[in-house]
Amino acid sequence: MTSAHPSLQSALLTTTGALLTTTALLMLLTGCAHLPAPPAKPATQTAVGVATERTPDVVAQAEKGRVLLLEFTSFQCMFCARSQSTIEEISKRYGDQVIVVTLHNPLPFHKFALPRAKLAVVAQRRDQLGLVKQELFEPYVAGVTEATVGALLKMSPEELKRELSDPETGALVEHQRRIAKAVGIWGTPAFSINGHVLKGAQPLPSFAEIIDAEIELSKKAEAQGNAWFRSRFKENAPELHDYLFEGKEPPEVKAPPRKKSAGPVDKIYYVPVDHERDAVVGPRDAPVTVVSFIGFKCPFSKRFFETLKRLAAEYPEDVRLHIKHSPLKFHEYSRERAQLFLCANEQGKFLEMADLLFENIQTYSPKKAGDLARKLKLDQRLLSECLKSGRTDEQINADQLVASEASARGTPYTFVNGRKLSGARPFEDLKSLVDRELKGARERLKTTAPAELYATIIAGGERKRVVGKVSYDLNRQGDSAP
Repeated sequence: MTSAHPSLQSALLTTTGALLTTTALLMLLTGCAHLPAPPAKPATQTAVGVATERTPDVVAQAEKGRVLLLEFTSFQCMFCARSQSTIEEISKRYGDQVIVVTLHNPLPFHKFALPRAKLAVVAQRRDQLGLVKQELFEPYVAGVTEATVGALLKMSPEELKRELSDPETGALVEHQRRIAKAVGIWGTPAFSINGHVLKGAQPLPSFAEIIDAEIELSKKAEAQGNAWFRSRFKENAPELHDYLFEGKEPPEVKAPPRKKSAGPVDKIYYVPVDHERDAVVGPRDAPVTVVSFIGFKCPFSKRFFETLKRLAAEYPEDVRLHIKHSPLKFHEYSRERAQLFLCANEQGKFLEMADLLFENIQTYSPKKAGDLARKLKLDQRLLSECLKSGRTDEQINADQLVASEASARGTPYTFVNGRKLSGARPFEDLKSLVDRELKGARERLKTTAPAELYATIIAGGERKRVVGKVSYDLNRQGDSAP
């Protein structure tokens, strides 16, 4: 995979005016040489700041590339962050046969998505999005994030501020957001692979199935580059083709009405706990059991862990908190971090170790395990024995199986008496569900022993196993499921 060839950059620039200035058809997670972008033509502005000038005179052709993969992203979306490892795998597998373009679709309920998108635009204008992309997925701190990105781009604070406040910067983001909505893309991440739409943080095989077929078609047609991309988008996504290649102005589209649903919090999942081995805060007979799957390289888990600690502090007698583990493959040393946490738990220092691991979220490596252990005055002999024993792997594997069967993908994922809350939700959301469950649990305690309450609540809760594309209901099929 590579960034767009300069001639393709030129082609898309002339067809979509200033669009390329934001997409920059960049080198994503590759070490290819810097490719300078051609100068952007000035765009006129409407009252809402949307670029309108488009020049549909496509003349340049890209020399390489069989698949154009458009990534519609929001930099406050945990699933967009998760999808980056898949894009990296595509890079390794397909090389310059696949060209990736990042387009912006900041979601309105992501408070910091728009300022992050504007920072990304500044980086894309310099073909440097790959340099700052990871930083943009980290927790946003106004002022600090800008300073960090500015330093990486070697821009003065004044220069960065001037470019961020330029109406054209926001207009380019808005234009791409309108394109997404006009073609029915309301969530993130979403991808268009030569016009074939793929929504959500899908696994590599889902991408490969489409990419392989498109590469085969390209070879049979003996065609590639910009002309090939135009023909494929025109066939597979004619509306998107017109916005990208013909300069058609995307309309403002209102969101479709949301379907009424009971929602995931009204469904109970089977999430068993291990009272002996889990890291636990709170009494065993607490009426509300909270189980949270986290990852110590996950910035959203870092933020949500503070919420969990606040919950435990405000409900010392009514909530029992179990910390479980779901280390993600694309998070560096995520499993090793979980192992160190579990070994610290054996010595009664899991909360302190969690704080240290999150403090070192960007810099941790297994070589630092000893330093963190010494800070907590852990017994080094016991720690070494624990790390070498393999029992932490058994526990992590067990946690991951529970998460999988409860359809908890990604981190953080939390269950309150079996009811699911996904993502780094605000404290008020978690508190509201806890209060609701506390009320119901007190009624149940009239007929159920406290020690048996949680097991009674989750008994019969949803539990599924997915094998390939087939989902098995374990409550119905039990051991007969593969």
